[in-house]
Amino acid sequence: MRLLKFPILLSLLIATMHCASAPDKKLLKSAEMGNLSEVEKALNSGANLEARESKYGNTALHLASFEGKIEVVRYLLDKGIDPNVQANDGITALVAACRKGHLDIAKLLVSRGADLNLADEAGITPLMAAAYSDNYDLVRFLLISKAKAKLQNLKGKTALDKARSDKIKSLIQQYKNREK
Repeated sequence: MRLLKFPILLSLLIATMHCASAPDKKLLKSAEMGNLSEVEKALNSGANLEARESKYGNTALHLASFEGKIEVVRYLLDKGIDPNVQANDGITALVAACRKGHLDIAKLLVSRGADLNLADEAGITPLMAAAYSDNYDLVRFLLISKAKAKLQNLKGKTALDKARSDKIKSLIQQYKNREK
């Protein structure tokens, strides 16, 4: 009987570790919605700045970056969240912002130390995500900021392969030719 209790207790302990506290849940939801005052309240109520959602491991920074909530992103960075924090699959806030074409958020994240070339588990870099989002100005910003155009994902594809428009392909090719 005693041997059966341990696995049950262990599974209960593991299950509760993945459940965010009420302030953590409030922080994540408020960040995703862009509600800065509720983000502040959640943190003042004891929410963990780096709390993660249970399914994908996204932090408030990931969610706000993906949804284009720049004031929340700025606030979280001011509070000290790591701009390079990665979700379960390795995605960073910069990759999330680039997937949605959020140039203003990408600029903010890079200015606060986000790694331009940090790839997720599939090898997707911010530049690849930006190229696929078809945002010329974002791709240009990343390239000017020294994002590497020659990097390949796990399938051997580069940002040039991910680009959907000829204008972006031409821009990436120019920078790719300059890389050593």
